[in-house]
Amino acid sequence: MIPLRIVMWTAGISYFEGQTDFKSKIKKIVTHPCIVSVFIGLILMLSGIQMPSALSQTMSALGRCSTPLIMIFLGMVLSEAGFKGILSRETLAFSFLRLIAIPAVVLLFCALFHVDSFITGLSVLLAAMPAGSTTSVLAEQYNTDVAFASNIVICTTIGSILLLPAWVALFQLIFG
Repeated sequence: MIPLRIVMWTAGISYFEGQTDFKSKIKKIVTHPCIVSVFIGLILMLSGIQMPSALSQTMSALGRCSTPLIMIFLGMVLSEAGFKGILSRETLAFSFLRLIAIPAVVLLFCALFHVDSFITGLSVLLAAMPAGSTTSVLAEQYNTDVAFASNIVICTTIGSILLLPAWVALFQLIFG
């Protein structure tokens, strides 16, 4: 997940930042709080340095608040936009790509290169996860289509409830 987070908070955010020259983009990316946090986390993880208990507990408590706050945000967006966009052609197409096509490509790639079955299963399930709830928060922050982003999160989350067990069943069928 570390490479995914680094790409998301670098290349992903650079698309929305509005800086036109390369130097400004790099400066904005490197100083973004999320990137700084990723690198601090990497340093702590690799060095084995322990944070003071009070700081660790505070960060843990804040982390536990993020999911409920995002769910409240999604509910607010949904209450304004309604349910009509959740099953639109665009959200269903994205959900198909996110929940079926990408995991299938990962499974095929792993099978072609004889990747260990545990790693293959884990990779397929990670690829089949729904769109992250931060999608709608980032859409709001960068003034893009919040309703569409929220619909993507909701549609892929509902779809994943059905499709993740199907991927596990298929994986067990293939790898026994």
